[in-house]
Parts: sequence; structure tokens; C-alpha cells
Amino acid sequence: MDIKFESADKVSGKLTVNVTAEDYQAELEKSLKKFRTQARMNGFRPGCVPMAIVKKLYGAEAKAEEVSKAVNKGIEDYLKKNNIKVLGHILPSDEQKPQDYKTDDSFTYVMDIAIEPEINVTLSKDDKLPYYDINVSDEFVDQRVKDICNSNGKFEPTDTYEKGAYLEGNLTEVNPAEGEEPLKVEGVYISPEYVSDEDQKKLFEGSKTGDVLTLTPAKLYKDETQVTSMLKIKKEDLAKHSGEFTYTITKINHNVPAELNQELFDKVLGKDVVKDEKAFREKIRENQNAAEVENSDFKFLEDMRDYALEKAGELQFSEPLLKRLIKENNPKADDKYINDNYAEAVDQLKWQLVRDHLVEAAGIKVEQNDVKQMAYARTRSQFAAYGMSLPDELVEKYSERSLKDDKQFEELFMEVLTRKLIAAYKDIVTLDHKKVSFEEFEDMVKKAHEKK
Repeated sequence: MDIKFESADKVSGKLTVNVTAEDYQAELEKSLKKFRTQARMNGFRPGCVPMAIVKKLYGAEAKAEEVSKAVNKGIEDYLKKNNIKVLGHILPSDEQKPQDYKTDDSFTYVMDIAIEPEINVTLSKDDKLPYYDINVSDEFVDQRVKDICNSNGKFEPTDTYEKGAYLEGNLTEVNPAEGEEPLKVEGVYISPEYVSDEDQKKLFEGSKTGDVLTLTPAKLYKDETQVTSMLKIKKEDLAKHSGEFTYTITKINHNVPAELNQELFDKVLGKDVVKDEKAFREKIRENQNAAEVENSDFKFLEDMRDYALEKAGELQFSEPLLKRLIKENNPKADDKYINDNYAEAVDQLKWQLVRDHLVEAAGIKVEQNDVKQMAYARTRSQFAAYGMSLPDELVEKYSERSLKDDKQFEELFMEVLTRKLIAAYKDIVTLDHKKVSFEEFEDMVKKAHEKK
């Protein structure tokens, strides 16, 4: 087999493969013999169909398959030997001519190759990156405890609306469309705290059971789906009912926060984990500190990403070939979509290549067991969010199910890889520790994301 590579530039080239019968004949004979043993044809005993007939019926198909195998193996060995790193996968060239596997024994294949740009990024102790140590303040813990008490409280009836209460009542349309009956909806729940329009929100201040308010449902929420759900109408009918309605309040319920007692401690943290309010608050702080370490780690990853990409400099790609690859991955996408999203795709690709380079440089490996343990941890966490603690056998059952799903397996693999990357480079680079409050950290992350 003769293989030649001609580079058009540093990031693209043409691969030409010339195949003769010598390259595939032995495997073709084996394949035809296998066809013969499996062939079933009237007038012949099983496995006794003459080879001439087998070749006539299956020869072209078998030859195409064996030639393809030989070519793929030859290309794989050639690329490895010559250290050519293909970006994505090899593409058929416009120069490729049709092949006739019935009559021809020699074949020529011409392919286009997009080549990975050379990555020259090394991180060491000479590289200093910020690492934010987030301080969980007493004020934060106080607010978190308050939120827990509110979310675990119970609603009780009251006569007058106060912040945090929700109302129940009946809506009646004031001025229906000509020839239409007024729209009436009973048992409508409204929580004024979540009303988007400030003028509408003020209408509920000081309201009492039995009051009749005049409001505009279409203005209560920014999300039209919320409005149509409340009015029990289709989205296309909303325009007909965008005017004022009367709202007769039949009930007002306000939230009575849960007491800080053993029942609440056990419900939130598990039975007998803490025994008093002081220990409860400290546990809340401890849990939040653990969560903030993860937030700090991912902020470190974002900063390392920006730093490494800047250090890598401008990476060149073959735009025509890369757009062809994008098209193959998104067959329904038109040229406009590909052009509009090309810059974003290149940015993602740059980080993928630099990240993979950093992974290799640090000797990071993801084993099958790593992914399995991540699946177990994720399963436990998902059920724990609903207050459920599963026995090991059920955790294993649900985890194994997710591991068999290709998309979920890839997500788990990438989560393990990301965590290992963060851990490795926290040791490799020099960390510039900066103490910040939870609020300062949130504000910083928000502003950073707004710039991107």
C-alpha cells in the first residue's frame, strides 16, 4: 500500500492512498470462505455452494469491505508513524473518483485532512493564578437559617395580606371582546411577592379577605406561560384577554416559619446529626464552606482556561475543512447557521485542544472505576436532594443504568476529567490566595460572565 501526504499549509493537507490486490487479497479469501459456509441456496447442501457463485453474488461486497479495512488500518499506522494529528476525522476529497469493486483490483483514495494546530503551553510554579477563598459570614448563615425555617414552615389563614403570603380568589373579566362572555376563573392563586410589574404588585398591599381588586393578569408576570396557565387559556388567545379583571379574594394564607427545634434539625440534616441551634448553625456553615470550595475550584478553572488560552496564542485552523466538519456533525444546519456559529465553535475547539494538552502534560488518566464512582456519587446526591437515602444495591442499579447511556457516560467522564484537571493544576501552578465574602464572589462571577 502506497500512502502519500501533501500538506497544503500547517493545518491542512491531502492524503492519497493507492491500494493493490496484494494489500487485501488474503483477507478477502478468508471473507469469501466465510460467506460460503453461511450461504444457503436451493440445489446445494449448506456450505457447498461453488466458490464461483459465491464470488459472483458476494464478491464485490466482500472486496469493498476488506479494502476499506485495509485502507483504515494503513491510514491509522501512517498517521501514527508520522505523528500527524487529525482534527475531527478524515474527509473525502472532491478529487475522489468512483470505485468499481466488481471489475477493479487496484484503487486510489483521496482524502482531505484538517490538522490540529501545534499547542505550546506549559504551566508551572512560575505561573501565578488567583484562587478565591470564600468566607461564609455570620450574616450569610443567619439568612440561610431563616430561609430554611421559611421553606419548612406551614401556611395558616389570615385576614390581611403581608409579604410572603399568597392569596386565593376568583377572576372575572371586566371588558370582554365584543360578542364574548366575560372570562371567569375560580380558585386562582397569586403570590404578590413574585409579581413582576411593580404597579400591579402595589395593588395587593394591605388587601383583606373579601376585597375586590382590579388588576391586569397579562401584566402580572413576564412569562406569558404563567399568565395563560393562570387564566386557563391557550397562548394564542391571550391577546383577547389582555385587559382588566376583578379579583375577589376568598382566602389569604401566610407562612409561619418552622421553629428551630430537633424536628427541623433532623429533617434538614438527618436524625441526631446535631442537637442544638449552635451546632445546627455550624453545620450549615460547614456545608456551605464545602460548597464554596467547589465554587472556588471552578472559578480557578475558568481563570486557568483564560490564562492558558492567552499563553497558547493565536491558534490557526483550516476554516473550509472545519466548516465541513461542523456540517457533518450538524447535517440539518444551513450555511448561515454554520457561519453565525463558527466563531463560537472555534473558541470551544481552542479550549478543548489546550485542555487536552494540559491533561496529557500532567499525566492525568480517567479510569473506568473513576467514572463508576462518580455515577454512584451523583445518584446518591440526586436522591438526597429529595430527602431519600437509598441502600447500596439501589444506588448501584440506578448508577449502572446511567453508565449504559452514552450521553450520561460522557457527562460523567468529563466531570471526572475536570475535577482531576483542577486538582492537578492547583498543585502545579502557584496559587495567589484571595479572601472574599460570599457576596463579593457572586458579584465578581456575575460581572465576569457578563463580559463574555
